[in-house]
Amino acid sequence: MRISMNIKLIRSLKCCKKIFKIKNPFKRELVIIVVCSFFYLFCPNAYGETLAIATFGDSITLGYPYFPGQRGNGSRDGGYQPFLEILLQARQGRGQVFNYGVGGESSSSGVNRISVVLQQKQFSYMLLLEGTNDLSVRPVSSQTVRDNLRIMIEKCRARGVEPLVATLTPDWGSRYKPIASKTNPLIRELAEEQGVVLCDLYLEMVNDWENLSDDELHPNRSGYRKMAEVWFAALIQAGVLTYGDIVPIFNLLLMD
Repeated sequence: MRISMNIKLIRSLKCCKKIFKIKNPFKRELVIIVVCSFFYLFCPNAYGETLAIATFGDSITLGYPYFPGQRGNGSRDGGYQPFLEILLQARQGRGQVFNYGVGGESSSSGVNRISVVLQQKQFSYMLLLEGTNDLSVRPVSSQTVRDNLRIMIEKCRARGVEPLVATLTPDWGSRYKPIASKTNPLIRELAEEQGVVLCDLYLEMVNDWENLSDDELHPNRSGYRKMAEVWFAALIQAGVLTYGDIVPIFNLLLMD
């Protein structure tokens, strides 16, 4: 059934109509198989399947102060989630972003909670942003934050979900936090060690933080919009290919 759906899709793409003009039947069938494989591996939305993305973390993931309540519970509302979903739908055609943020959560609490979230549905990606509360509400070492994020990464992979990890956003209200000096360097190191895509929110937002946050800790609307853009770029890096990304590959296949 998927093959027949793929063939219909291939026929609908102008760049791929050349496939059915290939005279050599062996070459024609080979190209069809290769093209269908690309759709299967890199563009699940081509079948009408939804790209499901979970966002996991504390109040910054939750979307404070714009999200009502203290728990996202899988809502598609939030701070950056609606903006990210718009970007995905504009480029991918489909995509759903689920909010699993919890206000005030520490990374240690996240280690326990993520197992429950991973059972909610089969996600394609998990966007991890945890640790700022560890450094203030319940002061622990930056190494502990790193270790807890590593456990979350391992749990995601055990469930067949690709994790992405973010650096902590700035907190100018608590300048004693070692966000820039210790915690974020360890998160960057962890991402490289584990081979996961790093979403460097701190690097992309710190220079304009006075305009991206109203309380020096949580992003404002502009800040959440910027977060969505940075997460989207990270997802593209992680392999969320779009039709525009795949078309040049098809053209190469069809070269004589």
